[in-house]
Amino acid sequence: AQSKWIGPAADSNGSGGLHTFRIRMTIPDDLDASAMKLIGSWTSDNEGLGVRVNGVVAAGVVTDGNFAALHAFPDAAGLGLFQTGENLVEFLVNNAGAGPVGLRVEGVVGQGTAPGDLSTGHGLRGIGPLSAGFAEGRYSAEDAEGQPVELTVLAPAAGWLDNAAGSRWIGLGTDGKALTYTLSFDLGLEVNPDRVRLAGGWTSAPAGGEVLLNGVSLDLPSADPAALAEFPAAAGEGLFLYPTNTLTFVAGAPGEGEPAALRVDALWMQVTEANPFDISTGFDETSAVVLNPGDADSQYTLILPDATEVASTVITGAPIPPWIANSVSSAWIGGDAAGGNADPGEYVYRTTVALTADQAAEAVISGGFAADDSAADVRINGVSTGLATQSGFLALTIFPADFGLGLFQEGENTIEFVVSNGGEAANPSGLRVDAVVRVPSGGSQKPGDCTQDGNLDISDGICLLGYLYLGTPAVLPCEGGTTADEGNRILLDSNGDGNVDLTDAVRVFGYLFLGSPPPVLGTGCVTISGCPDACE
Repeated sequence: AQSKWIGPAADSNGSGGLHTFRIRMTIPDDLDASAMKLIGSWTSDNEGLGVRVNGVVAAGVVTDGNFAALHAFPDAAGLGLFQTGENLVEFLVNNAGAGPVGLRVEGVVGQGTAPGDLSTGHGLRGIGPLSAGFAEGRYSAEDAEGQPVELTVLAPAAGWLDNAAGSRWIGLGTDGKALTYTLSFDLGLEVNPDRVRLAGGWTSAPAGGEVLLNGVSLDLPSADPAALAEFPAAAGEGLFLYPTNTLTFVAGAPGEGEPAALRVDALWMQVTEANPFDISTGFDETSAVVLNPGDADSQYTLILPDATEVASTVITGAPIPPWIANSVSSAWIGGDAAGGNADPGEYVYRTTVALTADQAAEAVISGGFAADDSAADVRINGVSTGLATQSGFLALTIFPADFGLGLFQEGENTIEFVVSNGGEAANPSGLRVDAVVRVPSGGSQKPGDCTQDGNLDISDGICLLGYLYLGTPAVLPCEGGTTADEGNRILLDSNGDGNVDLTDAVRVFGYLFLGSPPPVLGTGCVTISGCPDACE
């Protein structure tokens, strides 16, 4: 639907030797030509010998003569070769002998978008940001009467924040209509929606009204067109759906003849945090990083069909097509690191989590899981929940709301995934879990929360600096760590290096304002007046 084969003749026949297919295109002067690259894929009959941009060969852009498949342009293909104004792109195709010769390109010249990009002013298929006057390709809009409105990219009016390298103003020039802007987007089948947050900011003209994620208001203050209104830390957390979502901006009503416009410079991002209640496969819950292929996953024991217990390992070569991909927060595990092969039969993956009585009373499992061939059940402390995979290994099966509520107990708890592997001989089998056991936070478990108000914001960074340099006491309970016996192992060690110093304040501020990784539950110690000294 998006591309067709072309050649020298309707019957596709041509002479043997080199054929050069040329296309000329113009990059406007308000776009950054140095950031432009080839995005998409191509194929040819026979070999694609290369692609030249303005007479210079783009590194690594070739095909092997397999014209039954499209071949993706490598990352940064042609980057640095484009220029403002007219550009010449040439595809060099070899014809092995007189006969069929052809080219098929399904791509664009553009900057592309970062993973999770929600910014305004972009077209479809990676084009953008676009120049003023172009149609907005991703956002749709309705006026106050519910009628659809065609959006275009706008140059900023007087008093508006300037356009930026990654986003543009969009809207109506001088129509005087109040608009509601909507973007539908997918997280991807491999992403756990519970780990996703909004980052960046937005603004609108006139001063804006409301932001909704999947129909739920984020209760944000109105935006001023002279500046971006930043999304607060953890914006949207718990509101994302799997996998399709809708983000809506309700702008204020302009006066007669005034412009209605929106500018979003934001993205959705996956967040991983150190959490002792994380039960994700192939994930180190202490350092909050995915394990390497071939590493043992000490959190999971694998029980074979003959009841033998073995170690689980992160599968090398996973995801095995068509398994869903690994993510920043979980990886496929199995009994055989090299390919995940297993004999037909039933396999049980077991993990444990320790809870206090208060935690157990409200504990639930949140996230999702996948299995090859399938999982027939999830058992909590030996009790069957009857939850089976809905899509096997093709997508995550999301745990229902309040899953496991009432099945946890004080002390150690077992969680088991019962996985079936079919076939007549050994074949790939594995489990991927991306989930946590959610327990009452009680305020004391939030890394970096120096003020202990249950939120992570600028006041926590100021609190930490005051504690370090002004002698201001930190508001901390005696049991600031993950368990009672950790005593004064506190939340201020935000980077987890065992020290409480300036780098921890940098970690907090970086997360809040620069998109850096979030604080972790650290191991640093301080002596707190009135508390037992556990810093030995």
